[in-house]
Amino acid sequence: MDTRSTSLMVALALCASSSASSAWAENPRDVKENAAQQHSTPEFIKTATEANMFEVESSKLALKKSHSDEIRNFAEMMIRDHSDAQKALRSAVSRSKTDTAVIPSGLDDAHRAKLDKLSSADGGDFDSQYVSIMKDGHQQAVSLFTDYSQNGQNQVLKKFAANTLPTLQMHEKHAEQLEESTR
Repeated sequence: MDTRSTSLMVALALCASSSASSAWAENPRDVKENAAQQHSTPEFIKTATEANMFEVESSKLALKKSHSDEIRNFAEMMIRDHSDAQKALRSAVSRSKTDTAVIPSGLDDAHRAKLDKLSSADGGDFDSQYVSIMKDGHQQAVSLFTDYSQNGQNQVLKKFAANTLPTLQMHEKHAEQLEESTR
């Protein structure tokens, strides 16, 4: 598969994400402009930060609400790995001489709404929602980090994305396995 096909597949995957779907339009020129925005350094930093914060916050909730040892262990890994990823991202932003003002300080409305919905779930419903959110979120993160590591504008952040990608892929596979075991 050539780079152009891979970029198109990544763009289509990003289109399916809740944070990107509202930005895509029917006009092919708009799609091309929005795909370029997905490669922008500020957009990558914003999206990656919001995803890290959401993974940590939803996983803290899982530690409180889930009774499954398997899910609780996964949540602990999410908190540890995504906290570390956020520290590494902040360091990369600093080294890249990118303005740190692009780093959001809190969750956006879409992630806040998902967290609120998850907060109201209990028992098996909570577990299945949490695992589904983790699987979907990691599919989106893998697409984002793959895309930026190949097409991003900033070399320091491209390296960060490439170095973080294997962990995200491992999380995605683990979430898929959890989903299978909670059915």
